[in-house]
Amino acid sequence: MLSHEGLPPERETLEYAWQMDILLGKASARLTTIQ
Repeated sequence: MLSHEGLPPERETLEYAWQMDILLGKASARLTTIQ
């Protein structure tokens, strides 16, 4: 994870959501390939 020291909370939330979006995108792409 990236260091969020000194960043405003909304910035931290945005980066977290962005990382989750990538992880979920990879997971759904993998599931689509299996089917």
